[in-house]
Amino acid sequence: MTNRKALSSNKAGNTLFRVIETDEDGNVLSESYEVCSPGGSVLNTFSSLHEAEAFLESLNLPEPPRPSCGVGM
Repeated sequence: MTNRKALSSNKAGNTLFRVIETDEDGNVLSESYEVCSPGGSVLNTFSSLHEAEAFLESLNLPEPPRPSCGVGM
């Protein structure tokens, strides 16, 4: 059985899931982390939560430049 739980998402709408595979007795067979697009496509799979969080953060859209408050225009 596969159990997927959303852990977090970024500003771009991508979501980080924890994926646990268990046998019929409920024993954990494997644990991984998936980063999915807003449409649900798996973008990448990781064995480490730290790596998955870093990847999720890297997918954030860049902040638009802020107008400067220049003096002496």
